[in-house]
Amino acid sequence: MASFYPTRPRSPSEPLFLERIDEQAAALADAPAVIDARGMLSWHELHARSLAVAQALVAAGGRRGERAAIAAGSTRDYVVVLVGILRAGMSAVPLSTMASDELLRSLLADCGARFLFADARTAVRVDRLPSVPAHRIALGEAAAGWTSLTHWLEAAPADVALPPPPAARDEFNIIYSSGTTGTPKGIVHDQALRAIQANAFAAFGLDRDARTMLTTPLYSNYSLVALFGTLCGGGRIILSERFDEGRFIEDCHRHGATHAFLVPEQITRILVHPDVRRLGNDGPMTILSAGSPLRAARKRELIERTGALLVEIYGATEGGASTVLVANQFPDKLGSVGRPSQDCDIRIVGEDGREVAPGETGEIVGRSATMMQAYLRAPGETAKLMWAAPDGQIFMRSGDIGYFDPDGFLHLADRKKDVIISGGMNIYASDLEEMLDRHPSVKASAVVAGPSERWGETPVAFVVADSDAPDTAELLAWVNLRLSRHQRIERIRYVRDLPRNDMGKVVKKELKQKLWEA
Repeated sequence: MASFYPTRPRSPSEPLFLERIDEQAAALADAPAVIDARGMLSWHELHARSLAVAQALVAAGGRRGERAAIAAGSTRDYVVVLVGILRAGMSAVPLSTMASDELLRSLLADCGARFLFADARTAVRVDRLPSVPAHRIALGEAAAGWTSLTHWLEAAPADVALPPPPAARDEFNIIYSSGTTGTPKGIVHDQALRAIQANAFAAFGLDRDARTMLTTPLYSNYSLVALFGTLCGGGRIILSERFDEGRFIEDCHRHGATHAFLVPEQITRILVHPDVRRLGNDGPMTILSAGSPLRAARKRELIERTGALLVEIYGATEGGASTVLVANQFPDKLGSVGRPSQDCDIRIVGEDGREVAPGETGEIVGRSATMMQAYLRAPGETAKLMWAAPDGQIFMRSGDIGYFDPDGFLHLADRKKDVIISGGMNIYASDLEEMLDRHPSVKASAVVAGPSERWGETPVAFVVADSDAPDTAELLAWVNLRLSRHQRIERIRYVRDLPRNDMGKVVKKELKQKLWEA
């Protein structure tokens, strides 16, 4: 299997994930580690219960290097099972509970999991599939053919010998891509990658005083980065199975949250809530934003209204290019996604595969110590992601178009697949969306390529607006007056909602499909 390798090898003395959290469990004992809506799990309990999961897995025939899947909501039991899988020397495969039945069947077959941990809602769907994993453990009430986690652990022997600790290049997990631009692919992460990420996040204050609010699902890589970073630092995680902006603000106040991981869609919803200023009542929080770019106006508004320290992180689950913007420190750079992370080498390449001149736009490629090993069972797709520098070093293509400004800050133009080529001219949808969002009646927008007999493609906008919004002709005239001639939008469609995945990203392929099929 073709693999990417880090810029520098991981130091053998650098502790891996299990070593880090075992150190914290020994030191913190009865202190809270994980909190959900039903209660609290101490560090001692997290250690003991995850050890029991590992022993039960090995007793049931789980082998080192084998994969075990989880498809459930964000709870204390989810974290226990996740850590237990790793203790057993196995690789964890978090699966989306939002996946269709057909996709769920496909992902289970792709990863080859014989063990599946699922909540009651997902278990019902699994039972409809033509083939299911041999070992099915329910997180919660167990239906026929399933064993509850509690009974499963009670029945397992307690004297099972566990395999030796994992090595740096051992598989840690498989994360499936969101599928917003195609079929989800299994992204293979190793132990070293997760250790390096956890160390990097310590710079954001994820230590024993950290209380991190996590409202995005645990099958998301961004959620796992925040989870692992907080646990490795000895902080506590506060989980929520469903995001509600009012409840989020209340929970932050009740738990004395110091950190929160949010995606831009959640930040937008928080900013329109009447109690948004309460987020700053208990002192400044650190808000980590990732998943998709946050508009400059939203960054500024969040800082002004809450006093939060806003850290925007740009990068892909596959790794490679990674940047950080501490927005409060660079108020004149809010239109960017920051500078390259430590030890990350980012370059901009043109259509001909060569680096472009400074300041020019092209595809973003990156190389770092947190690059995936490969796509699971997809060497061809893995090879497509590689870009070789003149010195032979391998970089990863991001699929994003962008440029560096003179101060070294990276600016995103668009996803490569979302660039609209109209009459031979490149039009970046994000520029058009940003202009539309400036209209006071526009709540959200998405611009995609629509068919055009004259130009090949032409910009078409889907807009979510207030009830007092002007008619589409008036809004079209307003926005086109503010755009360059070659950027002008051909038509606007008002919609009630934009199609989004469970991380809040707009699924543009659904919008395109409507246009091109019509």
